[in-house]
Amino acid sequence: PSDYLAPADADVFMKMAKAGAPIKFVIAGQMVCGYSYWTADKTKVRSRKPFTSTPNIELGDNGLPKSVSRFWALPVYDCVTETVRVLEITQKGLQEKIDALISGNDYELSDLSKPVALKISAKGAAKQTEYELLPMMFESEAMIPILQGSDLLVPGALDTLIFTAPAAPVTPKVPNLATPSVTTAAAQDVM
Repeated sequence: PSDYLAPADADVFMKMAKAGAPIKFVIAGQMVCGYSYWTADKTKVRSRKPFTSTPNIELGDNGLPKSVSRFWALPVYDCVTETVRVLEITQKGLQEKIDALISGNDYELSDLSKPVALKISAKGAAKQTEYELLPMMFESEAMIPILQGSDLLVPGALDTLIFTAPAAPVTPKVPNLATPSVTTAAAQDVM
C-alpha cells in the first residue's frame, strides 16, 4: 500500500522458540486468526477463511503438497528486546496450551497493569518439537510507554499487516497508520 512504511528498528515478527532459545512475551492486544500456506516460490499466502484451493502450494520431500496451517497472530511485548512484535503461532499443541491458560481464569492476561509474561521453551526439532508454556509475573516500567508508542497496536494495524502486507520470506515491516494508542477494542474478524 502507498502508506506502507518500514520502521526504524528490527523485524516486526518474533521468532518462535527453538531448542535452547526460549522466548518471553506479554500479550499486548487482540489476536488475528486465519489460515496460511507457503507457495513453491516461498511466498506466504494468508486467508481469514479456509482455502477452497491452494495454487502453487509448496511440495514436501515426498512430493505431496504441504499442509495448510491455522495460525494465530498475536501482538506481543517482547520482554528481551523490549519491543512490540507479532508472534505467529501455527503449532496446534501450543495453541491449545495458551487457550487452556486463558480459559482457566488462573491468570488475567489482558490486565497490562499487572502483566503476566508467557515463556515458551522448545525441545527437539522440526516435527518432533515439543513446547513448554510457563506463565510468570513480569515487571517493567518501560513496557506501557513502549506499547503506547507502537503503531502495531493502532486499531486495525495487525489485521492490515497480516492480510494485506506482502508476505515473503523476508519479514514484512509494520505500516505506519495513525497516532499510536493502546487499545483492547476488537476489529472485525479479530478474535
